[in-house]
Order: sequence, then structure tokens, then C-alpha cells
Amino acid sequence: MIQRRQVLGLLLTLPLAGCGFRLRGSDPTTVTLPPALQVVSDDPYGRIVQLLTQDLRGRGVSVVTEQAPILTVGGLLESQRVLGPVVRNGVSVDQIELLTTLQYTLDGPDRVNWIPETTVQATVIYVEGATENSNEAARTRALRERLLADVAAQVVPSLSLRYGQWLSQGEGR
Repeated sequence: MIQRRQVLGLLLTLPLAGCGFRLRGSDPTTVTLPPALQVVSDDPYGRIVQLLTQDLRGRGVSVVTEQAPILTVGGLLESQRVLGPVVRNGVSVDQIELLTTLQYTLDGPDRVNWIPETTVQATVIYVEGATENSNEAARTRALRERLLADVAAQVVPSLSLRYGQWLSQGEGR
């Protein structure tokens, strides 16, 4: 039965693969970014800027200090809220949501706004430990650091999509 499903699946996908079909957004060559960018932030040596710079350089974008479009990153907010109690090992503990948001804009070298303020966010829900101890604090710090990395990882794909839309509307010509 499983072999028949595999053969049927293969027979259905081969014609699509042969004609060059691709899911929208799955082509890695569709990444549209300026060849160079300035990254501006309230904390120019902070973790967010480091992660963004690394991601941009990994995609072939030069990070420069002048004469390039300006990616302004700011509005980093971290928040948490208690969603309600759950029972863990016979003890009632809180279920907590951590949320990290970040905003960015892209302006041309002449300071004309190309991409308006855009917000990206990441969230995680976890169950706190039954007791307050150093392991719980370390776990929460690790979750917050991971959320920060997740938010930073969303900026460049979002920027690429928005920049591609801006170009396709004829704005960049």
C-alpha cells in the first residue's frame, strides 16, 4: 500500500517538476535586496545589528556606512503575559507567553522612504517550573535570546519581499 502511494505521488509530481513548476516564494534566486545597505539602530553594536549584518552578508549584501539605502531597525519590545494555570507534576503552575517585536524601515540614500515601518514578531509559550530556581531563570533567558534571534531572522526575508514589491510597483526606477 505504501509503495503504491509513493509511486502515485512520484507520477503526479514528475510532470510538474519537468515543466519547471515551483511554489511561489520557494525559488532562492527570487531574493531581492539592494546590493549594499546601511544598518542604523539605537544600539549599533547590539545583538540585533550583529544578527542582521551576518544575515545580510550571508545573502551577498554589503553592509556599508554611507551612500546606500538605509535600513533603520528599532522598536525592539519584549513582553510577557500569563495565559493561565496548568497542572505540572501535580502542582499548578503558570503558562506564560513571551513576545518579541521589532520594527524596521528602508529609506533611500536621499532619505526618501522606500518601505514604511514594518513590524516582525516572534512568540513562544512555555510552562514555568514549579519552583523558582536558577535553572528556571537560565531557561527563560535562553528562550528570550532565541526569540531575539528568531525576530532578527525574519527581518531580511520580510525586507526582501517588501523591497521586491516596491521594485515591481515601479518605485525603484
